[in-house]
Amino acid sequence: MTRIGTWLIACCLAIVSAGHASSIHPALGALMERSSAKAPLPVWVFFADRGYRSEAERAEALRAAQDEIGERALARRARAGCPLADDADLPLRREYREAVERLGTIRHESRWLNAVSAWLTSDAIERAALLPFVLEIRPVARGITSGLGPERAPDGRILERPDPAREPLRMRARPDDPYGSSRAQLGEIGVIDAHDAGYAGARVLVMMLDTGFRKDHDAFAETDLLAERDFVFSDDETQNEPEDSPYQHWHGTATWSACGGRAPGTLTGPAYRSTFLLAKTEDVRSETPVEEDNYIAALEWGDSLGVMVTSASLIYLTFDGGGGWGYPDLDGDTVPLTRALDRAAQRGILCVNAMGNYGAGVGTLGVPADADSILACGAVDASNQIASFSSRGPTHDGRIKPEVVARGVDTFAADADGPDLYRYVSGTSLSTPLVGGACALVLEAHPEWSAEQARDVLMQTADRSSAPDNNYGHGRIDVWAAIESSPRVVPVPFDLLEPADEETLADHRPTFRWRASTDPGGGGIDYELWIDDQGDFSSPLVYPDLQDTLLAIPDPLAPQQKHYWRVIAEEPDGYRRLSRSDGSFTTPEGSDAQDPALGADRWILEARPNPWSAETLLRWFAPAAGMGQVVRLTLLDPAGRRLMRERLPVTHVGWNEFPLQSRSLGGTSLTSGVYIVLLEAPGTTVKMKVVLAR
Repeated sequence: MTRIGTWLIACCLAIVSAGHASSIHPALGALMERSSAKAPLPVWVFFADRGYRSEAERAEALRAAQDEIGERALARRARAGCPLADDADLPLRREYREAVERLGTIRHESRWLNAVSAWLTSDAIERAALLPFVLEIRPVARGITSGLGPERAPDGRILERPDPAREPLRMRARPDDPYGSSRAQLGEIGVIDAHDAGYAGARVLVMMLDTGFRKDHDAFAETDLLAERDFVFSDDETQNEPEDSPYQHWHGTATWSACGGRAPGTLTGPAYRSTFLLAKTEDVRSETPVEEDNYIAALEWGDSLGVMVTSASLIYLTFDGGGGWGYPDLDGDTVPLTRALDRAAQRGILCVNAMGNYGAGVGTLGVPADADSILACGAVDASNQIASFSSRGPTHDGRIKPEVVARGVDTFAADADGPDLYRYVSGTSLSTPLVGGACALVLEAHPEWSAEQARDVLMQTADRSSAPDNNYGHGRIDVWAAIESSPRVVPVPFDLLEPADEETLADHRPTFRWRASTDPGGGGIDYELWIDDQGDFSSPLVYPDLQDTLLAIPDPLAPQQKHYWRVIAEEPDGYRRLSRSDGSFTTPEGSDAQDPALGADRWILEARPNPWSAETLLRWFAPAAGMGQVVRLTLLDPAGRRLMRERLPVTHVGWNEFPLQSRSLGGTSLTSGVYIVLLEAPGTTVKMKVVLAR
């Protein structure tokens, strides 16, 4: 070999070696030195890019990613003013993932971080670091719950449990007080005033992230559960199963009940009318104590389902095998989980997390409380004095933490040791779900607000907002003050009355009745009744412009079929609110009933182009039966406010057109976001979403 060839090889080896050294995080390097060469370590493998060969290929991928995002999530992102789809929605490059999978076992993949978490040996880590598309490799952190009173497992590992000196309580319901023993902790933060005004979190989707949940506890008999996911065992059951520790679901049961439980006369959570997602992200067994990536996977799952608020009483500071994040890492930008929470906030999710129970020292907060776009929660007692255990700020870059506080000393909650047991528990674990539930109430009262607005208002109306510090943050929250801080514009919540949910009717022409809503501005309220044979209301039969709260429909419904119904209240300025919940009923047998085109596709609505920037052409197809009729085209914004309604005569059968421009609509220029178009025709309504992307 020539001298030049030898020199080139040496240079190449030096370059590869330098790249390898820079891509392995120093904390991971220290773990590798302490660990057995054959022992797999949980690591994050971050990729340098998405692997697209051209901007056109990337643009096509973005369009495909946007099509996969649900309507609820798109509307939430539009309220936040963020892109409807960006690079963080793009899938990981399949070849990159497969290359890592050949070296070990994939745990999770994260679109948001452009990374996978995996079990890799030290040798595999070194080989992965040489891959040209790998940007960096870091350790995955393990978590601990933030409640007080730990017990030790036989192997010495701490298991988060309530104070063992306190026995669980089998509470006798108090018919004179629906709040029972939870009244004080709610009254301290203005929740009862909000409940009295009709706000309890209806139609706000809240996700709990925790150890697991005893769903058959009395506190959840009335709770609306949309979906659950066990990220520990990769199934859809978050209650204890045989492979779980018997203590597994204790902590999550307590936090969920404090946020959204409801056992009249015993316990009430702030958001007892909210809809919940349950994410089991923590494993209390000593064999697999790694959960940071479960939390991130749960965030991305919740985002896909349209979650609006997350509540997590979890802290991550240590690594499996020793070591952990130090105070200099708590700067809001370093730790992967902190970065993921900021990504969630950018997408319009209001994230709430415990500060931790590491005491009164300076900078004792845990990850991810250092995130700059969340509500990190400290704990106070019934006298509004900071708890001695409550962690303090500031973050390493000097930001005040916590943001807010709530009761975290002797907070009343459900006890998973029995379906009718309760207990007083302490820790920032218990202040956090009270704040999370409060967020749901604020977003219900002000659905026109983004998550960022709701967060800011809760801080501005807390009792120390004029002089925040690193003990209390902005102070103890006041939900009612937050709600009343700005004039409400959306009609107040209201309930459906009859038919009763799941009722089997005796008539094909039922009578519908609902409670009245009111306009906060003092105007009159109009209602729309929607009936559909699909729960998504994709093609409902609509009875619009109703002034009464009772309607006996003139059209017979299809026999022996389940139908769904909802009511929409609208105030004079076009702001709309759905009934607190949807109802369902089944029609009786019979051959004389006629199907009034529920779900029929004879009327068709489309927009070209969609997404659009300056103008889109709304095209609607009128069948022969529509001749001589009048239809209405309605445009709604993400908050449900009516922006446009046009009455259009059907002059011919076939396609009709209506241009929709973004520059000026009623004197208002439309902003980028998701909008809903309704075509209301005789006997049916067709609904579709249009996306304005400037």
